[in-house]
Amino acid sequence: MSNNKTLPKGTVTLLFADVEGSTRLLGLLGKKYTTLLSEMRQIVRESFKAWNGIEVGTEGDSFFAAFPRATDCVESAVAIQRSFTSHKWPDSFSVKIRIGIHTGEPWVEKEDYVGIDVHRAARISNLGHGGQVLLSETTSALVRDELPSGIRMTNLGWFRLKDFQKPENIHQLVIPDLPSEFPPLKSSPAQFTEMDRDNSFLPEILNQKINSYTKPGLPPSVVYSSKKKQSDSQLQIFSLGGLSFRRGIELVEGFTSLKEKALLVYLVYNQKPYSLEQLAKFFWENRGMAEAISNLKLTLKNLEKCNMDCTDITADTVRINPHTRIWFDVFEFEDHIQKGDIEEALELYQGDFLAGFNIRGSSGFQNWTFIKRDHIRLLAQDMFDNFFNQCISEKEFKNCINIINRMLDLDPLNENNHRRMISLKAYLGHVEEAFQQYEILSNILQNELGKEPSVETLRLINRIRDGNFNQDDISLFYTTK
Repeated sequence: MSNNKTLPKGTVTLLFADVEGSTRLLGLLGKKYTTLLSEMRQIVRESFKAWNGIEVGTEGDSFFAAFPRATDCVESAVAIQRSFTSHKWPDSFSVKIRIGIHTGEPWVEKEDYVGIDVHRAARISNLGHGGQVLLSETTSALVRDELPSGIRMTNLGWFRLKDFQKPENIHQLVIPDLPSEFPPLKSSPAQFTEMDRDNSFLPEILNQKINSYTKPGLPPSVVYSSKKKQSDSQLQIFSLGGLSFRRGIELVEGFTSLKEKALLVYLVYNQKPYSLEQLAKFFWENRGMAEAISNLKLTLKNLEKCNMDCTDITADTVRINPHTRIWFDVFEFEDHIQKGDIEEALELYQGDFLAGFNIRGSSGFQNWTFIKRDHIRLLAQDMFDNFFNQCISEKEFKNCINIINRMLDLDPLNENNHRRMISLKAYLGHVEEAFQQYEILSNILQNELGKEPSVETLRLINRIRDGNFNQDDISLFYTTK
């Protein structure tokens, strides 16, 4: 409730916040938790008051407030995070709060807010982790030029919100002297289809998705291998973590459809000639043969207009011109694996093959993509495992943590990798962080699969809680099943 205060109307900025791992804290602190809860509420309410926020509702360790100005809401969120970090909590526990912010126009009814914007703000908060402040695209646009001194934003990308059809572009505040790196958001990145590209709610979304995966430093050139040097005129295809095409440092522009990109990747990957009928049926399965071949010829013509100049077309067949120099990250990745260059291979692996890239009307291409994606992902997982085991044996624990974070990005539902992280944190003496990792795992399994952690994971966390974790036994990290 709003405590009989007048709620601002019209365009308002909504803030949702709750404490991470509160159930665990309650179990550990017992009756002392009431003291901790009281101190939490005091910090949050003082911040609301200082920045013109109105407390709409409070339940346990969860808070809901509204601000007439988006910039005031951001100031309040920053103040809360700083206070939570510097505060001396009972029994020296670390208490972290996650915050989600969205600006909209909810309507007021019986001293409360009602409307889709309320639900959007709550869902954004649910994506985050303790210590993190997340903003919707709407709020980020309003505050971008008026951020508090020293504060900046980073774009985390587009994510699906529970019960929402359309994805949200999520931004995170970066606060000096406070943690800025967190586990992946508690949602899978939005997977965009060709239909999404035509929707007005996502202008240029495909380019944004692709660019978010593009590495700033381009890897060495190859012509289907890593032996030759790159030139600025050479076509480069980046398909691990999205899809983009470059010549030198310049993006290749001029594509008129996703199928042009799909056809080019398919021909480069397979490096063999196909009949016009094969390709037409493969990419336009719901069309008659004459129409499908006409669409294929138009697509090939458009590729030429993009200055690709890499297809070899006869009266009956199409293939990639064997004399054209093309660098392809998948081939480079596999080449490094064959040579045993683990670090180089994993540097190239920025995510799933053609992540977020989908086309309509070609189940054949989609099925082919899934098969190749799984194959490449398994190669990457094996490389991660090998590199992790190597770092464990050499006790390079910082690298170990970085590797596990990458592995969890790759597969957030892999419970074994969560156990590895829990064990690493406990081994390094970061018991509180080990418990936090367990909370992350529990939330992911419950939200995505509707199940609890396994008995093996429960035994591990209980050993850590009871002080029976064997810090001399690093063999427990090697399991990969």
